[in-house]
Amino acid sequence: MAAATILCEHCGGASQVQPAWLGQQVACPHCGQATAAVAAPAPPPVAPLSAVGNTPASDPSDAVAPTPPPSPPPAAPAEAPPGDEVLPASRPPLSRAQRRAIQRRRQLFIAIGCGVALVAAAYGLLMLRS
Repeated sequence: MAAATILCEHCGGASQVQPAWLGQQVACPHCGQATAAVAAPAPPPVAPLSAVGNTPASDPSDAVAPTPPPSPPPAAPAEAPPGDEVLPASRPPLSRAQRRAIQRRRQLFIAIGCGVALVAAAYGLLMLRS
């Protein structure tokens, strides 16, 4: 069986349903609202256009197939608003022991840096005295 095309009463979205569902309420896959499954009307036939202007051709033998419109240029990628950047995959969270080891290492580096600064200051004072 061929699927029937229906239009949602709320959002106007087109959907395909089995003919057995026609006449019943179905959920629209686009907006989720309940809508009556009524077959969408077939589009009206298009009259061929004449070669001059956009008027219908009076004689089918005079009809010329319309040329397709030029393709639009490729769209530039949309800029993501601030805060919506895609973040790289993060590392797994650290355990408590790993966090403590990192904290101790930082404290050690700070202590060594302070010690070096004190030694340099003391050396500078000694040099000024002599």
